[in-house]
Amino acid sequence: MRAECEHTVRAEGIRDVRFRTARPVLVRFDGARLLPMRVRGLRGIGTVAGANTITDICGSGRTQAIQDCVQTKQSFRGGSIGALGMRAGSITLRTLRDVRPRTTSCPQEPAEVRAAPLGPIPGPLRIPVTALRNRRIAHVTLTAYASWGKNYGSPEDGTLEQRAVWTLTFTRVRP
Repeated sequence: MRAECEHTVRAEGIRDVRFRTARPVLVRFDGARLLPMRVRGLRGIGTVAGANTITDICGSGRTQAIQDCVQTKQSFRGGSIGALGMRAGSITLRTLRDVRPRTTSCPQEPAEVRAAPLGPIPGPLRIPVTALRNRRIAHVTLTAYASWGKNYGSPEDGTLEQRAVWTLTFTRVRP
């Protein structure tokens, strides 16, 4: 008679994605409010690294193997994201489109990572209204951070943490 075996896989990984626009994007403001637009031509590089730990428990016996994952890099291009100003001095980023990095089995990726492969999108960004109205200010750079986490219960028993850093630079176009 053969004992029932329990097979588990624990994954740890890091995904680092850096992207930019292929060329400057023209944006329009109505006073200090960004008019709705789509930022097209996003391109970048994603790096994935990590390990899977595979554990088999059969009766009183236990075996464990660590499967180190080869660091992989993949580039992407042609992405787009919507942006609009809901009110003066506020910029809201919408869903990122047309960017689907390949999923990987090493490290294994939860469904939440596959659904948002570039991490969370930051909430409304604030830009000083005085900076938008001041014609002498030629450049404004915003840095935004977004994070999201989830604790998994049994049988996964783990934590997912996603963090994203966005840097946006606006350059005033002189008429």
